[in-house]
Amino acid sequence: MLIQFMENPDEPTWKGYIIAFLMFITSNIATIFVHQSWDVVYRLQINVRSCLTNAIYSKALKLSNEARKEFGCGEIMNLVNGDVPKVEGIALNSMKFWAEPMQIIVSIYIIWNLLGISAFSGLLVLLASIQMNKFISEHSRKVTSELVKNQGEQTRMESEVLNGIKVLKMYSWEKSMENMILNIREKGLALFKKKEFVYCCSYFFWDASSLLASAVTFTTFVFLDPENNKLTPELSFVILSLFAIIRIPVVRVGYMYGQAIEFSVVNNRLKTFFAAEEVDPIEENCKEKDFAISIKNGEFSWISDESPTLRDITFNINRGQLVAIVGTVGSGKSSLLHAILRDMKRKSGVVEVNGSIAYVPQQSWIQNLSLKDNILFGDPMNSNNYEKAIRNCALVEDLKSLPAGDRTEIGEKGINLSGGQKQRVSLARAVYHNADIVLMDDPLSAVDSHVGKHIWNNVISSETGCLSSKTRILVTHGLTYLKYCDQVIVLNNGSISEMGTYQELLENDGTFSKILDEYLVDENDEVIGEASGTSDRVDKNLELNMSQKRDEEFYENRENDESYHLIEKETIESGSVNSSFYLDFLQSIGFFTFTTFLIACVARSSVEVWANKYLAEMSEEDETDTKIKLLGYTSLCFGKSIAMAVAGIIWIQGTVEFGRVLYAMLLGNILRSPMSFFDVTPIGRLLNLLGKDMESAERLLPSEIQEVIKQSIVLISKVSVIIWTVPSSGFLIGVLTIGYFYVMRYFISTSRQLKRLESALRSPIISNFQESIQGASSIRAFNSVNRFILQSQKIVDDHLRAYFLMVTANRWLAVRLESIGNLIVLFTAGAAVYFRDSYEMSSGIVALSVTYALSVTHSLQWNVRAMGELESLTVSIERIKNYMNIRNEGMQSKNLSISESWPEKGEIQIKNLSIRYRQGLDLVLHGVSAHIKSGEKIGIVGRTGAGKSSLTLALFRIVEADEGSIEVDGIDISVLNLDDLRSRLTIVPQDPVCFSGSLRMNLDPFSTFSNAQIWEALRNAHLAHFVEILPGGLDFPISEGGENVSVGQRQLMCLARALLRKTKILVLDEAAAAVDVGTDSLIQRTIQEQFKDCTVITIAHRLNTIMSCDRILVLDKGRVIEFDSPRNLLLNPQGMFYSMAKDDNIIQ
Repeated sequence: MLIQFMENPDEPTWKGYIIAFLMFITSNIATIFVHQSWDVVYRLQINVRSCLTNAIYSKALKLSNEARKEFGCGEIMNLVNGDVPKVEGIALNSMKFWAEPMQIIVSIYIIWNLLGISAFSGLLVLLASIQMNKFISEHSRKVTSELVKNQGEQTRMESEVLNGIKVLKMYSWEKSMENMILNIREKGLALFKKKEFVYCCSYFFWDASSLLASAVTFTTFVFLDPENNKLTPELSFVILSLFAIIRIPVVRVGYMYGQAIEFSVVNNRLKTFFAAEEVDPIEENCKEKDFAISIKNGEFSWISDESPTLRDITFNINRGQLVAIVGTVGSGKSSLLHAILRDMKRKSGVVEVNGSIAYVPQQSWIQNLSLKDNILFGDPMNSNNYEKAIRNCALVEDLKSLPAGDRTEIGEKGINLSGGQKQRVSLARAVYHNADIVLMDDPLSAVDSHVGKHIWNNVISSETGCLSSKTRILVTHGLTYLKYCDQVIVLNNGSISEMGTYQELLENDGTFSKILDEYLVDENDEVIGEASGTSDRVDKNLELNMSQKRDEEFYENRENDESYHLIEKETIESGSVNSSFYLDFLQSIGFFTFTTFLIACVARSSVEVWANKYLAEMSEEDETDTKIKLLGYTSLCFGKSIAMAVAGIIWIQGTVEFGRVLYAMLLGNILRSPMSFFDVTPIGRLLNLLGKDMESAERLLPSEIQEVIKQSIVLISKVSVIIWTVPSSGFLIGVLTIGYFYVMRYFISTSRQLKRLESALRSPIISNFQESIQGASSIRAFNSVNRFILQSQKIVDDHLRAYFLMVTANRWLAVRLESIGNLIVLFTAGAAVYFRDSYEMSSGIVALSVTYALSVTHSLQWNVRAMGELESLTVSIERIKNYMNIRNEGMQSKNLSISESWPEKGEIQIKNLSIRYRQGLDLVLHGVSAHIKSGEKIGIVGRTGAGKSSLTLALFRIVEADEGSIEVDGIDISVLNLDDLRSRLTIVPQDPVCFSGSLRMNLDPFSTFSNAQIWEALRNAHLAHFVEILPGGLDFPISEGGENVSVGQRQLMCLARALLRKTKILVLDEAAAAVDVGTDSLIQRTIQEQFKDCTVITIAHRLNTIMSCDRILVLDKGRVIEFDSPRNLLLNPQGMFYSMAKDDNIIQ
């Protein structure tokens, strides 16, 4: 209409103004409706994210062990971070599935009305483009499917490495594990590059389709009837505008088809996950029955298609009974508890549980909460019951040593508690829960004899324990207290070999008698006659000076203490992102790559303007060479698309290299950070950093930088054309540009801060998933699944609030930018009307300027959105850089070079050593001094939390000395390179760590040793028979965290690693805590034979384990109390070791 008005000078001016005003009003109405619809779909997207995330969390808590093999922690996190966003994308584009095809149909219909049958030639080009995009999408789907699998594998590996970081550092495996992750990632980068190349092809067809369609349509129109079919400005630019309208829907149809295919893949993955097998719920049957637990003819297995792990299980446990379960390593003791908890697959038989359950797992599950919240575990606070649980579980003294008492955060997995303290917190949780049935999986293995006796008397005992009225099932390797149990169940190779009272089993002379004989022989070898008159002297030590009175003042004084925070809150920066990043990015992708890309973008925009100007001039001329000019126009359109495709390919090459370097630097820096960093940083936050933030930094951020450059050039070209065609509009556009920059500046600062908030609130979701999946068995046992689901929903809601604010801010921006764009349309059209008679403005030039004015709204919005998104995404770089600036461990080392054979003697000199875990905390070792001779066998004992494991951490420089030093063979270890030091020492750690992969990989991850050497190590670790019967032998797949082997077997695997490394110094940190007495005796014999010329330091609570040592170091509260031979220590009735030996029945 406007073009017709400009072509007819007789039309009244007011009509032109009305046309311009109607264009403005129509644009504003479209703006209101479009963004209202966007608001609706964004709310839908948020609901989809919330529902799916919570559904995945809920399902993850109920997965069976068999399902956990397919959907480990890494795979579940990949569903949340990778698959849920794809479903969100479908929700976000749901309206487009019908709107986009309708837009194409209506536009084609209008073109057909204007051009007749010629319109179908353009339609054929569009259909061919859609078909080509469909083909490309099919190929892209395959690549994407492989990429998703690769990302899942990478996430799983990252999770396992971060969860086992302490052990990796002790083994000096960081570099090797880093290489394993980087190798997985290299495959992912190759797939990503392939996917991006496919996308470039798709983009080329998208960019070319509408332009070629218009060119082919014009050509067909002219060729069909050269005499009558003339290209006028009115006709050509209307057609051009219609094809411009079609352009985005065309590519979106292809994109949506690809998205639908991708969604089908994701949908299948999600359906497989939601259909995965769940554990049977624990049914609390009628409480009137006499028995608490009954199993009849039970057969149970961890995997449905494998032979049963437990066979012919039949027993009744009456209410209030104390039942012990004993047996050798791998006999099925822990499995029996899991069968009661429904964690195992029941193949046959009947299981009845009458009453509520509390569960104390063998490896304590501690939440990243305060110690108090870990004990309460969601139950209401009852001060009397709480303080009784604290006292009965021997935690009073431990609370006094913590910076804020029971309000102290104890970190992920109880990182700042010793093994014994974690076990007692776990036990206190079960005591406070006041359940009818308490299942305890070897709760005394991690505590010393004093504390063990205290816990027995005050918690477990049927006579004096606080649980005396409850049904208690106790898995134990310690046979001392079996005589006080109502019933003993003996397991052997997954079956009950014997069952009865202690006395009945002794008389049977069966498996139990043999186990007991081994225990008694082992003890009698070390028994020392008790000196007269000393029996009463150690009574006061039995309680370890624990206060039995209520310590009101202690709790009151801690109420306002702010020192209880362990986990550092994630810093949310403010202000603009440091612009130095852009320089770093430019250097990473290369100046040549960037310049070439820039030239290609300018060329693309210039050619597009040239082509449209060419069309405007051509439509005004009445010449016979129109066909040749149309061919030239088509060539220009095609050249523009080629320029853009070339720019995209150049950009991909540079950004992939940028991502490769950035990730390698980040991962390397995290793995080399000191343990104090991992103490205060949740693993979920690091996984979020390596996952979502890294994806934003290496994929989304370069894409947005590319978009900002392209859209800025396009915007400049469009505004330049408008000012060139209608010079009088320059002033008004200048004013609107100031308004545009004001809006942009205001929006970007807000958007950036909202993005920071949203990113920071995403980490707790991942941390919560990690923590809950690891403790799913305990959560189910305590019947707390619903409470944890509600807690997860709250965390997700907190994140979605920030996300909703962010998308709402985007809508705010879009409405204002489109309003500015609509004003540009009004001013351009109005100026054309006003100056119609003042300038010689041809209809073609007016059509060109109005066409650009109509499209400048989209360009403005797209440009500012891209700039806002760019600024928001640089928040991810900001977070990554913060973690790349963390000081690495061992920076103060002088990296003294040492010989390949060091240490040759294994002599250790500890001089006045004091250490603390982090600055600001109390010392955990105070002036420790000891001289360990070459080849000497040293035992280290003390109550839980005395500093035993801390001493080994100092030896491996996991914790650096605050004062004093440690010398090995006369060399101060503080001057050595950490890799040199740790690779020359060997440890069997307190918490055995296994990684998903083959058993061989877990023993020899870097293929250093031959099969013969591995089998020899397995025989010496007493694991050979177990491995021989495994399907696949050395290639048997170990599941994530080693969940498909017992804790005792994991400890023996760690011993096999030590036997393979066989360095001059060996540290055993509670290496036999989870094995039976007989296996412990065999292990000690192996160590004596295989490490007879080595220095061996053994930390143990079971005193029989260290009675054969040359000397014993006794620690208490971080100080050396005694250091002498076992015999000399036992001759001192006043000594601490003497009282411990008495409690452990070493002295009779």
